[in-house]
Amino acid sequence: MLMLVAGCGNRDRETAVKLVKVIDIHELKNLISTQTNDVVFLHFWSTYCPPCMDEFPSMITLADKWEGHGVTVLLVSADSRRNVVAVNDYLVKHQMRHPCYVADNLNDTFITAISQNWSGALPASFFLDSHGTIVESWEGTRSYEAYDQVIRNLVNGDKKGNMKP
Repeated sequence: MLMLVAGCGNRDRETAVKLVKVIDIHELKNLISTQTNDVVFLHFWSTYCPPCMDEFPSMITLADKWEGHGVTVLLVSADSRRNVVAVNDYLVKHQMRHPCYVADNLNDTFITAISQNWSGALPASFFLDSHGTIVESWEGTRSYEAYDQVIRNLVNGDKKGNMKP
């Protein structure tokens, strides 16, 4: 896994850069399979996607809320490897303190390895159980409450998330 570190002297910027990791599909699948939490919330977004950027503060709130409560939040940017600085700047702006990833090559192979049902549209959200099985997913934005409800349902034992768009 590639870790980027900036030497710009700005502590916030350095902290966020350390949080950004370029990840390929094999590394992401391994990361998911090695999670020990009961729920994995996998969310794909991009800095070039206005709806993604609009809802990103909710992703930070969800990550903060569910940290330490049996939920792993994995945020993966669809920005190219060349745009890691833009991703970093966005994370700094929003005071992100959780690790974020940039997909190494979000192509058809990567997309279908996540889900045969994913068209590649952004944002895209996948809720996985402790076995790495997708139990709920959607493309497009939803309210913070919709994300939170699916996670809450899964944490409380509803194996399907029980939430339809």
